[in-house]
Amino acid sequence: MSQPGEPLTPEQIAHFNDSRQSALWGCLTVFLVINNVAIAGRLWATWKTGSRQMPVRAEGISIVLSGVLLNVIIGNLMAATHYGLGLHYWTVNARDPHYPRNLSKTFMHIWITMVLMSSFFACIKVTLLCFYKRLFLVSSSRLRIFWWANLIYVVLWFFGGTGFYLFQCHPVQWYFLQHYERFNKPVPGGVTGQCDAQKVTNVAMPVIFSLISDLGLLVLPIAAIWNLRLSKWKKIGLFAVFGIGLAACMLELARILNLLLDTDDKTDPSC
Repeated sequence: MSQPGEPLTPEQIAHFNDSRQSALWGCLTVFLVINNVAIAGRLWATWKTGSRQMPVRAEGISIVLSGVLLNVIIGNLMAATHYGLGLHYWTVNARDPHYPRNLSKTFMHIWITMVLMSSFFACIKVTLLCFYKRLFLVSSSRLRIFWWANLIYVVLWFFGGTGFYLFQCHPVQWYFLQHYERFNKPVPGGVTGQCDAQKVTNVAMPVIFSLISDLGLLVLPIAAIWNLRLSKWKKIGLFAVFGIGLAACMLELARILNLLLDTDDKTDPSC
């Protein structure tokens, strides 16, 4: 149970078998099934109704694209879990005769996931924007301006978030190769580099800016419903339906707080 080349401390031995992998495998499998059922349902509905009754729209394309991206993201997270995500770093290394190869592969798949996350969420946001535009027609000039402002913000956020995760280390592969240097092992290819923005506070910034666009997506339908000529109770009912987006904003906020308060980005980043 000892780690090759580096003895374990009593505390590390006591927590050697700690694992979050069962929870990870369970959640990822459930999301994978739900996602593919949703994609299949969308494609089946489009085919069943016929192209004339249900023409291919921008939101249809973007929602299917988001489903494909989510499959790739889940696949990479499953690969990361296979190599050691959810375990303490010393456990990963102790079980790897060529350490820290598995730890490096874990973070390679995490890096791919982070790079793709902006594309996935951008597709979701564009889907909602296109749906709102078609549903409410965005006839008001103020709503039209707000809609375009949301779209431009999402596009800028996509490029900013993708670029941030892609180039937070120089060279880019140093994000996952740095663990060889950390454990005084030869780095594959003799690569050297540095990471300028790898702290949790920096990594959380794209998520914080994503929350801003989520709030904009929440305000857009509420503002449109407010201008509809409906009874008060019908408006309240619609507010309740579209107000579910508030739950998404709260989950985004919880994700940010979890990153800032409960993520060990230095000593034990794989657990």
